Amino acid sequence: MKGYIETRKTKEGEKRYRAGWRIGPRRLHGVWRDKRFKATADLRKALHDIDTGQNWPIQRITLSDLAEKWFATKTADLKPSTQNDYRSTLDRHLIPKFGHFKIDQISPAMLEEYIAELRGTGLKAKTIVEILRVLNQAFRYAVRRHHIRYNPLSDVQKPRIEKTEMDFLRVEEIHAFLSAVPRDWKTSEDLQRDFNRRVGELPEELRSVVVGHYVQNKTVKRIARELQIHEGTVKSRLHSARKILQFFPSRSDFHGDYVLSLSAILTGMREGELLGMQWNDIDFAAHKIRVRRSLWRGKIFGKWQCVLQRPKSKAAIRDIDVGDDLLLELRKHKLVCPKNDVDLVFCTRTGTPLEVRTLMRWHFLPALERAGLRRIRFHDLRHTYASLLIAQKESPKYIQIQLGHASIKTTFDTYGHLMEEANPIAASRLASAVLARTGKN
Repeated sequence: MKGYIETRKTKEGEKRYRAGWRIGPRRLHGVWRDKRFKATADLRKALHDIDTGQNWPIQRITLSDLAEKWFATKTADLKPSTQNDYRSTLDRHLIPKFGHFKIDQISPAMLEEYIAELRGTGLKAKTIVEILRVLNQAFRYAVRRHHIRYNPLSDVQKPRIEKTEMDFLRVEEIHAFLSAVPRDWKTSEDLQRDFNRRVGELPEELRSVVVGHYVQNKTVKRIARELQIHEGTVKSRLHSARKILQFFPSRSDFHGDYVLSLSAILTGMREGELLGMQWNDIDFAAHKIRVRRSLWRGKIFGKWQCVLQRPKSKAAIRDIDVGDDLLLELRKHKLVCPKNDVDLVFCTRTGTPLEVRTLMRWHFLPALERAGLRRIRFHDLRHTYASLLIAQKESPKYIQIQLGHASIKTTFDTYGHLMEEANPIAASRLASAVLARTGKN
């Protein structure tokens, strides 16, 4: 955009200057100046304000109203899980703290005090950064809509996220873990016989408590109270209750533990990707598993629901190479897998989606304990898969594609230290190849 400088003479014959410019059909101008360079400075500032949006009038609004407007515009583009995370962050953290403030009243100093307050509550740096990320998006929306002239969060020092050491199972630990996972799919009659046998082995005072857990759907906390364990803390009594129940079949009646665990170790798929996998995603002829969706369970309009949604990112939509051993186990699993409306590979006996908490509490963690292994996350089986590929000297690019990382930088940042362990071996191979050829000459 270009402006102009107007000139006129006063009655005394002195020259005056003022800046002029157009915004659409409107012609605007500055004040009259006695020097041309002053009018030129006015014009330069006016054009800069137009280019940066500073000439627009500020529309004052509270953060609570802004958050609702911003969230409404974002909803259509967000996955249900992301919608739930954003809504939770707004309702639990940002609106209670800043909701009544006009957003132009929120200063960098206030935000730094808020970060210090969050640190004092014991929140991890990663959680605080996630809260600030939502607030930053709301502020950027406010700048675009001319509610504020600049984003106050841009001048705030964010907490530094310390890199945590990832955990994974070594080869011998994988063997121990898979040996502790049930391999067969039991029928309802088998489960009933096994349940009756185990209940019969319990002391009389515990028998009714365990039966009540399965028949009357009692919680572990209630069982801990009924165990009448008077010694120790509440935490120790809960631990005793779980120790008793962990060797019994789960109420979810899911017994594809072995195939699910083997699939996690040999594909590196995320937990939601595994639980959302359908039978038509498995190409037995091409030895591929196509990742096209992820299962998420959370609240939608106040009700807990299981939703099949798109994977974490565009790169997460991928085809994973799988071997004959895993495909054979999947074929066996398919013969006994319950029919369900969405054709899920892993589901309960009634065909409903598996819940992550149920899977962890009644299947994964008990298997680790039976194997005598340390407590790890289910996600660490994904790290286990990556460590196996690195040990086989697969290329970083192949590992990135198999894991579905958006950037190879993510692969290096996460697993670079494992690759470094193979560097001396690679250097030795290089030296051997050069020296061997030199010797021949």
